[in-house]
Amino acid sequence: MAMTCLTMTTLIEVMRERAGQPGLPTPASLPNYETALRHFAEERGLKPDDSIGGLLRLGYPKALEAHTAALSARKVDLRVIANRRSALKAWRKLVNALDRESAAMAGAKAPLSAALTRLMEECRTPGGEQISIRAIALQAGVPIATLRRWIAGVHPKGRHVVMYTKRLERFFGLAPGAILDTLDGESLPGRNETDTPRNEYRRRLARMSRDRYFLKPSDATAEFRAEWTGLIQMKTQLFLGADVWSAVPVQAGARKMWVLHAPNSARGATDDWVDSRNGCRCPTAGLAFQYVSGYLGWLARAAERGGAGMEAAACQSLCFFTDVPRLSQYLEWRIARADGVISGAIRTILQFAAMLVHPHTGFLRRNPALGQKMGITSEEAWARHCDAALQWVRNSKKAIAPKVRMSRDSFEPIRSILELKNPMSAVADAVQRMRAARVLTGGEAEAKWGRDLLLLMLLASNPLRARNVKELTWRADNSGDLRQDADGGWRVVIARHRLKNANGAARDADYNCRVQPAVWPHLERYLREYRPLLGSAATDYLFVCPSGKNRPWRGLNRCFMRITRRFFVGTEGFGPHAMRHIVATAILKLSGSIIRAAKALHDRPETVQKHYGFFLNDDVAEWMTDAFGSDFNRF
Repeated sequence: MAMTCLTMTTLIEVMRERAGQPGLPTPASLPNYETALRHFAEERGLKPDDSIGGLLRLGYPKALEAHTAALSARKVDLRVIANRRSALKAWRKLVNALDRESAAMAGAKAPLSAALTRLMEECRTPGGEQISIRAIALQAGVPIATLRRWIAGVHPKGRHVVMYTKRLERFFGLAPGAILDTLDGESLPGRNETDTPRNEYRRRLARMSRDRYFLKPSDATAEFRAEWTGLIQMKTQLFLGADVWSAVPVQAGARKMWVLHAPNSARGATDDWVDSRNGCRCPTAGLAFQYVSGYLGWLARAAERGGAGMEAAACQSLCFFTDVPRLSQYLEWRIARADGVISGAIRTILQFAAMLVHPHTGFLRRNPALGQKMGITSEEAWARHCDAALQWVRNSKKAIAPKVRMSRDSFEPIRSILELKNPMSAVADAVQRMRAARVLTGGEAEAKWGRDLLLLMLLASNPLRARNVKELTWRADNSGDLRQDADGGWRVVIARHRLKNANGAARDADYNCRVQPAVWPHLERYLREYRPLLGSAATDYLFVCPSGKNRPWRGLNRCFMRITRRFFVGTEGFGPHAMRHIVATAILKLSGSIIRAAKALHDRPETVQKHYGFFLNDDVAEWMTDAFGSDFNRF
């Protein structure tokens, strides 16, 4: 039963002998299992007398997904696909058992040891030198002694076996289960153990996410929709009535407006009532709705669960932001739910309430009819009610100001990367792992791999904000945001009004930056081969929406999180915006120039200094060594 001689024919013979044993098929169902194996092997290009090789070992997870994709492409019934996967799982289990028995009889390496040894031999630097066990253990987040014992053939023990094998799978760019499934599942402690988040904020967020109470847009009443769209109209219109301006004191300053982002084309327009007006997207409205839906959802939450216990339809109105007792109760409940953390979200809710009751431009103040929902019928009484609410909001903001702290550290998910001398080296390592994990079956699966690889490469080359990446366009006539120069190079050009900081650093210049030459070949392959397989040719977006609709790909952030969780070592995954932190920190560490980092991010130097620079005391020590090394050597 040696690894090199186990064929499909031999495997079927062994299965027939062991049919009916625990975990294996019964003799009556065996023909269906044999059919599943034969179809799987034939689709993978194996003949009955060919060696099984890695097909049912390390290569099994990827081969299974490719086989599933092939069945789906042929429109095979989902129940048939599920049965096929279940049957192949039994063959995989039998191969692992045979490998363990063979190793025990011959005194050879156990399957886990053999797999790790092979992976170690293949893990080399670009110059061909083999990477040491110590270096791999440190980068993968696995104890060095543990990895050495496993390679030597010691049977894994302890409650962290599952977690460490999963980390090794991510380090080597393997599909989930490629290493873990070489072990005996029945003897594994904590078989369902997961690599739980080490980030305090993510642990708290995961816990709170299981208890959703927000008002869903689909559950909103027509009356509330009219209120909300009226607010968006008032906050985005350039000119207000003369009666408003005549009442505003000159020293009051400019009115804060919500910015509308025009769609890139008529086909890209949206009629989403939550964050749009006349087909144009209003990101601020979308963010504000999250806070509003939380408060309104809490009002309808049962009292025994900590809510206000109001009738769902009756509490859907912005006027309840003037209900000081309920609003204060909601904020107290929200703080307690966040383990006592007074985050910026509490301050934002108070600022939103203050905006609604502003004495001159407040939406609620200018719509006294809404007061009837709270039993206030006269305009004078409504004005006094709004004034009282505004005073309470201002006092509350002053009271919490010294206690507000960030609920999350934006550097925490990527701290292990930023601590490197050159953080971009971690990105290069991840790219190499993605290349090694290329799907070789063609079709949509390989196209998605090509799309994901380009997404990572492009964000490393041009660290744009996620919204701008989603809205990137490409057109065959070279008129999109992504375009070619006369010399064949590629660059990204985005008009300044489409950038978040259009009123700040981007006020005087469009974003116009060349894509790194190393990305060009893969970009051209994506446009030529992969992109046509992923969406309709009618769309202009570079990263097409998987649903086929002509709109930005809203799931891009989640996809990038999956990419980074799998291919970046020592992290739990992070979003696209973190690439701005990585690029900026790498530039600052290697050049010390805030100006260069600001240019790369198309932002102001003071913004980079405040939000993007990440340095350790060791970084300062290295600067001193470079500057004064000769002096220190004389000590």
